[in-house]
Amino acid sequence: MFDNPAASAERFRNLAAQAADPIEQALWQTQLARALGLSGDFNAGHELLDDVDETEATDELLAWSAIERGRLYRSDAKTSLAFGYFEIASKLSMTQGLDALRIDALHMLALCLKGEEHIVMTKKAIAEALASEQPAARKWLGSLYNNLGVAYGDAGEWHLAREAFDTALAAQLEVGDVERIFIAKYMVGWAMRNQGHLESALEHMTALKAELSAAGKSDQYVNAELDLLQASNQK
Repeated sequence: MFDNPAASAERFRNLAAQAADPIEQALWQTQLARALGLSGDFNAGHELLDDVDETEATDELLAWSAIERGRLYRSDAKTSLAFGYFEIASKLSMTQGLDALRIDALHMLALCLKGEEHIVMTKKAIAEALASEQPAARKWLGSLYNNLGVAYGDAGEWHLAREAFDTALAAQLEVGDVERIFIAKYMVGWAMRNQGHLESALEHMTALKAELSAAGKSDQYVNAELDLLQASNQK
């Protein structure tokens, strides 16, 4: 949805203008603020959220405003400010039973942290997603396990990274989003190479490239991995 921030901003601007209910209008404005932030227009995003906060806001609306203000600050390299707003969003969403928003806030908190703290917070988000009965919350599992795998990879724990990426792939297969499945498969192959399983990684990436080609797609990262693996196997 946010791959094209300008188009997303226009869509949310229209939805906000069409909303008859002030709370619904304000909710769309929080998403417009997010799109503006992705375009680098942080001041406009904050001004919108200031307007939202001045309405007769519900706790749900305040949670959305807080997480989007946190995203604006994080994108603007103001991580300490961002962290505080993500904490507010996580607490408000928990009290309102908004599991998906709560997990989103925890995932953003993790992205503000490094090393073991990042891993611990990501595991907390995973535990809550697994415990939730809300489908929207459980859809976060693929992304969360992917983030966990990247964190383990950064720490050189490639066995744990591979386990996380395998779990992420299973979660994405369950959801059925084709693009996310391709990404999850790539991450598994990437971990294979870093584990030193070069032949298996080459087979995996070759099969993934064939899948992409059959879908009329090509991926520079898959091609780069194949170049690395083929060069390694020729040594």
